[in-house]
Amino acid sequence: MKRLIISIFLLLLSTLLHCQNLLSVAEFEAAIFKITNQYRAKYQLPPLLPDEGLSVLARRHARNMSRYNFFSHKDRENLQVDGRQRKYYPQMMVYSIGENLAYHQNYERKYSPAQVVEGWMNSPEHRDNILSPDYSHLGVGVLLLEDELYLVQNFAYPVVKMLTPPLREYSLKQSYPVHFQYVAVEPRETFAAYLILPNKDTKVMLSPKTYALGIKPLQITWEEGSVFKLELPFDYGKGPYRLAFGWNNGHFPSDFKFQVK
Repeated sequence: MKRLIISIFLLLLSTLLHCQNLLSVAEFEAAIFKITNQYRAKYQLPPLLPDEGLSVLARRHARNMSRYNFFSHKDRENLQVDGRQRKYYPQMMVYSIGENLAYHQNYERKYSPAQVVEGWMNSPEHRDNILSPDYSHLGVGVLLLEDELYLVQNFAYPVVKMLTPPLREYSLKQSYPVHFQYVAVEPRETFAAYLILPNKDTKVMLSPKTYALGIKPLQITWEEGSVFKLELPFDYGKGPYRLAFGWNNGHFPSDFKFQVK
């Protein structure tokens, strides 16, 4: 189950935020990312890694807040960051996900990445997100429209990305190869994959004397770099199958589902 952490921060500036150099939006995003990791380093925390999909998700929310004139983690579709990730970035499985927001207004359009992050660090809930050991990746979205600046940080602990486009449906008694990218920072030596079956009482023989109920361990075939392949055997009846991943004999269900007819 995903763990969702959200916090909100609204700051209307009446004084100028001075920036020594003119920055593009991309450079502003990069500076936010860098300064966030500098704060983590002060507390002996590992740096967050970039993920472009999380950045796209963050920019989307910043754009929607500006376009539809709202400031909230909940959008016009009644989705928060976990729901937006499932809908707009479904190829990534995350163990935990969180979000920081900020809104700044300045008539002279002068803003400072350092002061933005400092403002988050002075807010306990935002600080908790920035310094959380439960996150490994970060995406930053910045939108400047006239004199208004919207900023979004999307934090996550991703596990895998599905590289093979899903089919609308799958056939019974067929096996399908599916490729993934391993993106977790956890060592992969004890990483395991499982197929959750439509019927939780289905017996899967593991050896002549042992069996599992409703779940089948899968063989992971590592390919180039962090890419691996799973063969999904849909031999256990019609209905929805689901993948789960984990380490050290524990596993977490994903949102990767396969409808077998």
